[in-house]
Amino acid sequence: AVLSIIYFYQKLGCIREKLLPLIKNGRIKSFVDKGILMPFLVSFSAQIGTLPLTMHYFHKLSLIAFFINILVIPFIGLVVALGFLFFLISFLSFAFAQIFANFLEALLSLLVNSIEAAAEIPAAFFYIPQFSILSILLYLAVIMLLFNFKKKVVRNAGFAITLFLALILLTQSISETQRLNLVIMD
Repeated sequence: AVLSIIYFYQKLGCIREKLLPLIKNGRIKSFVDKGILMPFLVSFSAQIGTLPLTMHYFHKLSLIAFFINILVIPFIGLVVALGFLFFLISFLSFAFAQIFANFLEALLSLLVNSIEAAAEIPAAFFYIPQFSILSILLYLAVIMLLFNFKKKVVRNAGFAITLFLALILLTQSISETQRLNLVIMD
């Protein structure tokens, strides 16, 4: 995830460069940049790199992870900072450290419960029956293709290849299981 953030965050910086000039108010621009765009791009960058491994090992494709991480990433930063503060307080006063530890436990419980509640949202994720090592390599090859060519035509071709490979992998997955379940919600 860290390598993915380092590599793709820089590549996705053009999104910030295009959106921020549209906002005239300095305070709103700063809030949108630091409070929304940067956390989203960090989350998206991490997801790009970890997505194939998640699908391979957990057989799930999360649709809400990008949005939940906008809230979770800053919250975890706060919890880590408070954890260091707790460590320092523990040397000064055991009683105060115990109260502070209870507060941190409540914050972490809130975080975990929020994530679990989000996971229960209908269609929060799709089940991926099989995502092979070959699928991972194809995914990474296509992602590198998409992020390393600046010409629009090549990027569009990369998108078409991605869709084509997704269709092949989906077809291969369905044919291997010999069963297709179709659920129609009315």
